Amino acid sequence: MSANMKMHNNFDKKAVDNNCDVRNRRKQNSGRLSASLILLAATCGWITVLFCVESGAQAWNILYKSFLTTLCCCICHHLVSMVTTPRDSLVFSHFLCGSLVYLCYVQFYCSKPDFFLQTWRSLYFGFYIWDICAIILYWNRLFPAFRHFYTVHHTVSFVITGTWAYAGGEWLDYIILGLVIWLSSDIWVYALSAYRAGPFPKLAQHELSSYRYKIFWIERVHRLLAYVLPLWVVFSSGSYPSMLCFLVLGTGLANDALDATFQWKAILKARKQQSRTFRVEKLALTSVRNTCA
Repeated sequence: MSANMKMHNNFDKKAVDNNCDVRNRRKQNSGRLSASLILLAATCGWITVLFCVESGAQAWNILYKSFLTTLCCCICHHLVSMVTTPRDSLVFSHFLCGSLVYLCYVQFYCSKPDFFLQTWRSLYFGFYIWDICAIILYWNRLFPAFRHFYTVHHTVSFVITGTWAYAGGEWLDYIILGLVIWLSSDIWVYALSAYRAGPFPKLAQHELSSYRYKIFWIERVHRLLAYVLPLWVVFSSGSYPSMLCFLVLGTGLANDALDATFQWKAILKARKQQSRTFRVEKLALTSVRNTCA
């Protein structure tokens, strides 16, 4: 009798576990489909705006160079997977490629601002396309916070940069200055995240928490410069900002609010977890001392 009850209980437990697995798979597949549709719509919208505001030849040239950027990201990921043993090759490749793109922004601007203005959209769109393909194709390999954040982030970013293009206006020197500072500001977070995901010594929890907190404020200062310096340049020259300038700065602030909110929540969550771990370890140590006494 007891053996039959035990067998039935095991069957019930397996059935419950199987049902949970099925529900989790359905939830994951549903999230993947939703993210794919959102990212596809944002991508098609960005390309549509590109062809509306640029000549056919120029638009195709931007897309061709974007394809080359995407190809470079694929090669970088392949080399990373072959040569190194990162903790997560996809995440490491994302942050490594992103860091290289941000460095290219700065290098191109320093060499010639007009060259930066001609090339930044190809770098930006090409990197995002590689990112979107990785999110859709390797959805289950990426941790939820990563894929959800970048689905929202890339969608909002396409809307913002598409709005800049559709609104039109002259890209004056002070706007280009603000743009390159704003676009390159993610280099701090990407460098730390690349280190965490890469084949490097693991940081202690308190070290990681400290770095994330400091880098959060460094990035805020970096982005503040993207707003302050262009306005200072234009007002010091005795003129007033253009409507395109207000649009770029205003939408940039909206994106910053989204980015900062996600980062700050992650920092608070990590600090709470660190505090909880510290209390548990302290209680365990106190218990051991009392036992020894």
